[in-house]
Amino acid sequence: MTWVYPPGLVDRVVAACGRVEQRRRLLPARLVVYFVLRLALFSPLPIWKCCGTW
Repeated sequence: MTWVYPPGLVDRVVAACGRVEQRRRLLPARLVVYFVLRLALFSPLPIWKCCGTW
């Protein structure tokens, strides 16, 4: 997934949306973006199969 959407691009998009983190969290904003993209791409699959393809 990172070769299609490089981390730098995801960080810039998150910043452009005004959702930059104020502190370090368990799930960084970049990871949440990748997770949501995977859910959208693999929506017919159960969530545990989507997470298993990391």
